[in-house]
Amino acid sequence: MSMNGRDFTNDKVTYGFYDAFVIDVSPRLISKRGGTNMHVKGFGFVDSGAAEIASKFGSKDSGDLVCSAQSPCTNSAKFVDKHTISVVSLPQSVVNYKDGVNIGEDPMTVEVSVYNALYTSNEIEVHYIYDPEYKKLNRDNVPRNMQFPLIVTTDFHWDKNDKELF
Repeated sequence: MSMNGRDFTNDKVTYGFYDAFVIDVSPRLISKRGGTNMHVKGFGFVDSGAAEIASKFGSKDSGDLVCSAQSPCTNSAKFVDKHTISVVSLPQSVVNYKDGVNIGEDPMTVEVSVYNALYTSNEIEVHYIYDPEYKKLNRDNVPRNMQFPLIVTTDFHWDKNDKELF
């Protein structure tokens, strides 16, 4: 900054505008159990303090989703850098439409706010998936001359009567 146009401060303070814009969320497939670490990529992210940075989950068709007592599904988030905010997903069992119906297999949007609960509206969607429980990892039954010998036994915990799942 300068008061006279010639002499500038040199205190290395960074200023930013809080006009956030989301271009991607990774991963797009998240655990139904919650706790998936997602990276929201975009522009206009500033480190406005831990209390200001948050995420909100919604629906393209139905607007905001609700989690408890008809309050919006929001979660704290973490500023990583000017292009990345880290968000942790909520369990699918607590994410509902305004009428109380669970989101189920429907996609949901991830929006972020870096200041004063002013959330983006870019509608990048993520999907809940049945994530596997890893039971056993075995390298012994694979020939050693293979580049990456690995056998993984899993249980996907899905309803075997749901023919449309796969």
